[in-house]
Formats: sequence, C-alpha cells, structure tokens
Amino acid sequence: MILECLVYMAVLFIVTGIATEVFYRCWESSQALRRQTDDVSRSLQAGEQWRADVRGAQGSPASEMVGGWPAFRIPGPAGETVYTLHGKELRRQHAPDPREQVLLSNVKSSEMRVEPHGGVTICRWEMELEPRAKHGGGRLVPLFTFAAASGKGGEHAH
Repeated sequence: MILECLVYMAVLFIVTGIATEVFYRCWESSQALRRQTDDVSRSLQAGEQWRADVRGAQGSPASEMVGGWPAFRIPGPAGETVYTLHGKELRRQHAPDPREQVLLSNVKSSEMRVEPHGGVTICRWEMELEPRAKHGGGRLVPLFTFAAASGKGGEHAH
C-alpha cells in the first residue's frame, strides 16, 4: 500500500512538472507573439506616417548620411522632415520642432531611397526588425517594404 502511494506520488510529480513546463512555454510563446504583433502594428503606423510625409513633399526627398547615421530628408510645406536610423532606433524629426520622436526601437536594417520612374519620383523604404523570439527565431520574419510617390504627382499615382 505504501509502495503504491509512493509510485502515485512520483507519477503526480512528473505529470505536474511536465504540465508546468508546457504552461511556461505557452506563456513565453504568447508573450513573444504579443510583442511581434505590437512591432508589426508600430511598423505599419511608422510606414503610413512616412508615406504621408513623402506624398506631402514640396521638393525632392534625398538619402544622405548625417553624423555617421543614414538619414532621409523630406522637404515639406512647414519645413523638413528627417528620418534617421541611430543604432537600432528609427527616429523622425519634423520641423520646426527640434525634438526627435522614436518611431521604432528594434530596427535591424533600414534603407530609404528615391527611384525616378518616368515623370514620377517613387520613394521606397525597406526595413527589417530584430526578431523577438529567444530560441533561433520564429516563423515571423519582420520585413517591410513601403512605397510612395513624392509630391503632387503622387496623388494620382496608382
């Protein structure tokens, strides 16, 4: 009788241990999924802001290096908007406000460029975020491409 109780207790501890491990793995996966969806949402918001800035440009946007960091300048009616990548942070500064707004904080790579296409200037932004999964990445590869036509000609481009 005592031997049976010890066997049942051992089985109970093993099953409880396995259940606890499964619970915590599910919990971590759920948290990683939430962080990834937040990243996607913030990236789409940043992309839409960038596209609006490009469409409202009053001149030709330009890529350049500012203080050793890649920057994309967009001349606008109220002043210039500058997107810069500082380390892993994507920042936006909209004149006349001298403060920079951090749009994204886990950017692996970002490239904004101007591509002439016929009589229209097309701006393209390709961005990759750092993956959030701890163990060898997840199924979500956080790559984004945004495109917009610059200036008044962009209102009619499809």
